[in-house]
Amino acid sequence: MGQLRGRALSLVLVHAGPLDAPSGGSRYHKRLVETLRARGVAVHALELPGPWPRGQAQLAAERDRFSGCTWLVDGLLYPALVDQLPPSTTVLHHLPLRYEWPELDSWEQGALDRAARIVCTSPWAAADLDRPAHVVVPGTDRSNQVRRPIRGRVLGVGTVCPRKDQLSFSSPGVVLAGRAEGPYAAACSDAGAELLGPLGPAALDREYAHADLFAQASSWETWGMALCEALVRGVPVVARDLPAVRYLAPHAAVDDVAATVPRLLAAPAALADLAMASRAAGARLPTWHEQATRLLEVLELGPDTMSP
Repeated sequence: MGQLRGRALSLVLVHAGPLDAPSGGSRYHKRLVETLRARGVAVHALELPGPWPRGQAQLAAERDRFSGCTWLVDGLLYPALVDQLPPSTTVLHHLPLRYEWPELDSWEQGALDRAARIVCTSPWAAADLDRPAHVVVPGTDRSNQVRRPIRGRVLGVGTVCPRKDQLSFSSPGVVLAGRAEGPYAAACSDAGAELLGPLGPAALDREYAHADLFAQASSWETWGMALCEALVRGVPVVARDLPAVRYLAPHAAVDDVAATVPRLLAAPAALADLAMASRAAGARLPTWHEQATRLLEVLELGPDTMSP
């Protein structure tokens, strides 16, 4: 399209907690905010402390202050805030609440009935809804990082929790970057994995550079931002066979991550082939600039123009 009318937009992004929190949703919001601001779009980020999705906040002052702006609200806190938001609010929907809180499904569905527009961050999140939605998948930052893999070092990125199933491949040589608390994280540590905790961008870049292999064993992912970061860096990847994995990295999809990891570590030629396949797959992924353009295109549409 030509010159974007979106450059004249003033956006309010309502986010659960700090934008620099080490999570996929936070990174999605932060990179969109940074990219939009770099393009001259006024973006006001409201970072609301939780705990969400059951948190509380008073938005009367902010609603008056930002009257006339376009509002985007993180789906994690939208149900709790829906009564206070402008009727034209757009919801950024990452993952249905029922995957973590099954008892909140009907509450979330009732809130989404009132949304003027829904933007899902993957086709699979959109397909999970029984209503029309737009899709704006995460972007990527192109990387020229030189890999310096440490032999046998396996990297997992994300909250250490049962849904991500890091325990299945935890062993000596495995490093797990992400929030790690409770008995499940302790079990991963007892199995030999090194728990790095949440890492900043520079430290996480170093871990990708040093990884001999990236592993993902999640039982469900609607996209996989950490997986994408591994792909654009040319890191060999192995991941549980899920629809998003087959779309992003079909070469990496396996039924049994735990059994595949040691076989790959013992096969340098196979790792080299996977690294080439990762780099090729990463080159096909959209950039944050492209996805910011896509979001602006969606926001310039009226609430009645949503398409399934």
